Amino acid sequence: MSRVYAVLGRAEPARHHAQRVLDVCLENGIGDWDLGFAYEALARAAAVVPDPTRHVASPTSPRGGGRYHRG
Repeated sequence: MSRVYAVLGRAEPARHHAQRVLDVCLENGIGDWDLGFAYEALARAAAVVPDPTRHVASPTSPRGGGRYHRG
């Protein structure tokens, strides 16, 4: 569910469902792949919302913001 919301660009429900999966894994001692997928889901949810302090618009991009690089 979290991945669907991430693909749709809906960060908050993506994060909510990812956190729920992580909580279930940790509360029940579930590890391996399931735990890894929970952390991946959290990362995908975090990637949906850009952090303006993390990237800087490239001055060479056609519209001043089409390409990004680490700032």
